[in-house]
Amino acid sequence: PGHDTNQSACQDPQMIYITDEINGIPDHLKQGATIPGMRKLLKDLPADIIEEVNKQIPRDEKTGELKYPKNIQLNGYVHQIFIKKLTDMDGMTACQRLKLHSPNEVGVANVFVSWTLESSVEKTLDTLENYCIENKMPLNSTYFWVCDFVIKQNDVESDLEYLEQCIKSIGHTIAIIEQWQKPRILSRSYCIYELHATQQHNVKFDIAMHKEEGASFTEAMLYDFASIATCLAEVDISKAECRKRSEQERILNIIKDGVGISECNASVIGLLREALLSIGRKELSSIDESERASSKLANNLARMLRNMGKYDEALPLFRGGVASCREKYGDQHRETLTRINNLGNLLCNIGNNKEALPLCKEALAGRRETLGDRHPSTLTSINNMALILKQMGKKEEALPLYKESLAGFRETLGDRHP
Repeated sequence: PGHDTNQSACQDPQMIYITDEINGIPDHLKQGATIPGMRKLLKDLPADIIEEVNKQIPRDEKTGELKYPKNIQLNGYVHQIFIKKLTDMDGMTACQRLKLHSPNEVGVANVFVSWTLESSVEKTLDTLENYCIENKMPLNSTYFWVCDFVIKQNDVESDLEYLEQCIKSIGHTIAIIEQWQKPRILSRSYCIYELHATQQHNVKFDIAMHKEEGASFTEAMLYDFASIATCLAEVDISKAECRKRSEQERILNIIKDGVGISECNASVIGLLREALLSIGRKELSSIDESERASSKLANNLARMLRNMGKYDEALPLFRGGVASCREKYGDQHRETLTRINNLGNLLCNIGNNKEALPLCKEALAGRRETLGDRHPSTLTSINNMALILKQMGKKEEALPLYKESLAGFRETLGDRHP
């Protein structure tokens, strides 16, 4: 899936750039290459490039072990080493070299790509091509800023000084997500820094995945949304890594001297959550209208919106879910009671206790009858009722409910459960 989050419409590939930003960037860092152009360059790679690069991996002086794992595919590291050899000879980037014989395949970059160098270059290009097709972006005039092809591989550090400026001037970032259950991109210093810069400058942001992984991600959106939200929230720039320790420390110092680690982490988590919402909305719209409001995805999106403080957007989803589930399952069905409880909680959060109280009473009564007094869902409803009564100033009515829920949780979960 590839989905627009920060802006509602795809930008024209020949977008207007921020003049003062792009003028300060070296010319070669303004360039991008098309998917067909990058594939042309890959054809020039020697057949034994992976084997040759693996032979060059340095060993630890003390242990004699390889400092880095052997490469098993044509990834960014392998590719960069080959490009560096060429750059050492002619002083050009891959894009500059491509432009000599295929000038139409190189242009002013209009999409910045954030990806991990452990990733397969070919698979990354497949993902970007699929993204273009899904979003109706022309392959012959969408110029991707991919570090391997744009940066001078014999002077990487100098070029990386302009990384944030490049992201801001391009105005559109795509993050390639692999292994979404534990996204590698969120463990790499440069990737987190790129996403942070994207959020700070309000740059259009999309997530893209390979077709194979996208299918499992879509299924999880419907049935295991919470796990996705959890995976995409595990961001900590202070624990992220680079192969070169010096680069890792440099990025960390930039963040510390700027917004700080906590704010950086929060900004990236927020960016990813907005992306997840965008994907969720698109998937929800694809569900048959008769099933949409009662779907688990609608409920999951509503809960996420509530947790993000977007109450106005969550409320109609919760209301629609209650009405649809009452009609589809009946008032005492477990799914209906869950939706009633969630709507009551949201109304409580926004201070509408008058409407929240009867809903929470209904959810509690239904759960006591269908699940029993000691079921975790029932105990949660008891606690919710106590909270509403407390907020309404009815502390004497709230107290026994708090005591009942506490005793029940102690009995069923133990004294040390979160």
